[in-house]
Amino acid sequence: MSGRSRMTAEPGLRQEPQDRRSTARIRAGAALLGGLASIAFAATAFAASGMGTTPTYPLTMTVGTVNVPVTVSVTNFSDPEEGTLTVNSIKHTPSCRAVTTINNQVQPCAPANADPGVFSPHGPATGKAGTGCAGKTFNLSAADVTTGEFEFLPVGGPVVLAAGPSGPSNPLAECVIEFFVNVLKLPQDSNAGLAGLQTKQISLVTGTTFSGLSANAGGSGETTVAEEPTATPTSTLTATPTPTATPTATATPTATPTPTATATATPTPVLTSTPTPTVTVTPTRTNTPTVTPTATATPTPTNTPTVTPTGTNTPTPTITPTRTITPTATPTFPAVPVVTSPGSPAGVALTAGLAVAMVLALRRVLRGTRPR
Repeated sequence: MSGRSRMTAEPGLRQEPQDRRSTARIRAGAALLGGLASIAFAATAFAASGMGTTPTYPLTMTVGTVNVPVTVSVTNFSDPEEGTLTVNSIKHTPSCRAVTTINNQVQPCAPANADPGVFSPHGPATGKAGTGCAGKTFNLSAADVTTGEFEFLPVGGPVVLAAGPSGPSNPLAECVIEFFVNVLKLPQDSNAGLAGLQTKQISLVTGTTFSGLSANAGGSGETTVAEEPTATPTSTLTATPTPTATPTATATPTATPTPTATATATPTPVLTSTPTPTVTVTPTRTNTPTVTPTATATPTPTNTPTVTPTGTNTPTPTITPTRTITPTATPTFPAVPVVTSPGSPAGVALTAGLAVAMVLALRRVLRGTRPR
């Protein structure tokens, strides 16, 4: 009996420890399941979505400049588990006097800080090569005329970025939109601590991950706008043409001798031909008076007129008209004396001579007729 008693007792003794071990195993299994569940929950809780955006303008711009290239970027910062990111909206304000934030999140430009019209954005707006929106085109559509905010509308469907996070090894998780602005005027200063006039740029984006999580982001930038330089005549860089050997007045002697020939010397030759007849009375029968008139021809005037030419590079011709007046040859008078006037001394002498000759002839005649 006692043996049986031991036999019955032993199973009883063995049974108690077996029940305890089973309970411990159940508790350990429950703890393990709870740990696994907590790990799965923790993994789900730490998976997050995230986006980023940045407007990029040149540090300094000048009023009057046109077609300045600028960009707005959109980045997927979500965990890889969230998958791709579909971009729902991309908005941009080119100029704002101040940026406001809520919980470190950039907000749209407030109407009180609005400063529209500083820049005039325009296309073409396209996705930068090598990014998640390469070659994609965007239309620019006004979103808020009060602040100058506009929206990029993708052509052909939304931008879908690769699973994040973005980085040098994952360029397709970022989209960079390239477009242009014209600088129209000076802005309201947004940073009194810097020299010149500054203005802020704001970009805002929203998106949805492949897992269905929503994401949004805001970013801002700053640029200095300088006044258009005053146009001075010196800085106009007017290409002054180098004188191309243009034969500038190749002094072609326009032989227009305008000789103001003041040849007022009209020589009036005075021919003083005073014949002086010499009467020789020879009381001979041969009465041959020889009259040798001496014609004295006076001046051979040489008229040299003064020529005053007018004009530059004009050869000065010397006109020397030599007028030679040749008097008529000395006349040879016949033997018979010619007395121009009986009252002249020659006429009186001739008359007296003739009278004497007649008297002498008469006397000879009378002597010859006288009786011997």
